Amino acid sequence: MTLVSLTLPERRLLAEIAVGIARLLRDILPQAEGMESGYVRHYYESAFENSCDVLWKLGVACAAYGPACKGLSVDDEALAQQKGWPPFFCFPPAEEIRSTLGDPSYETVVELEEILVTYLVLAGSYGAPGPQLPTIREVFYPHQSFLREIDALAAAGYARSDSGGFLWTEKIVPAMRRACDSGWNDDEEAADQTLKQECETQLALVPELTKARLAKAAKGTSFINFSILLRDEFDGLFLTKFPDESGQERKERLGDMFDVILLSTIYEHLRSG
Repeated sequence: MTLVSLTLPERRLLAEIAVGIARLLRDILPQAEGMESGYVRHYYESAFENSCDVLWKLGVACAAYGPACKGLSVDDEALAQQKGWPPFFCFPPAEEIRSTLGDPSYETVVELEEILVTYLVLAGSYGAPGPQLPTIREVFYPHQSFLREIDALAAAGYARSDSGGFLWTEKIVPAMRRACDSGWNDDEEAADQTLKQECETQLALVPELTKARLAKAAKGTSFINFSILLRDEFDGLFLTKFPDESGQERKERLGDMFDVILLSTIYEHLRSG
């Protein structure tokens, strides 16, 4: 395995997000029953298991199979491969983690992006107690519990100050795309924009009085009921034309469209208008 070379800001970032992962795991996961104080159980939920695994590989976590087999370090990984992944983990205090990972002689085989993705998933989706870490493209104002990590992220070029808050920079985009379900995929954003344009095109074909009736209906009912309404009460509502296989144009009603995503977009547009 290749050892990862880190700059000073990256070394500080590594330490702070490791501290953040440990803090979040202690806050989120319950004390492991039958174990001494400090051990938590990840229940093999992927985000929690991955977070424990990362800290273990960094050398700032101890694993256990139970009271009789505890205090395992990453040097005992062969045992873990044989017995299956340990269910219990404990983490040293924050200052000990900072001291270990901040040591100039410290070396690791774990890529910084892997650790960052693990942190973003945990902090952005499971943060507790209190607000989660914002993983949006707009200016955000993090909860004070995240400030040391955000400062380290900014020092390493992954975020910057803006309007009294912070903005994520382009440097963090690869990690965000791996950590987040939406909001960071350029192709996805382009598709959303195309969908909005198609929505506007369809509605431009609707008479204003009919559009007002549809908007009123959309604001007062669910999407499913709105779809049924289009089918049953707006039978003559033609919104677009499609060429059929013979080359002749035919009209098709919005309520008959198979493009449920477009129909949902129109529904939301009318509700918010």
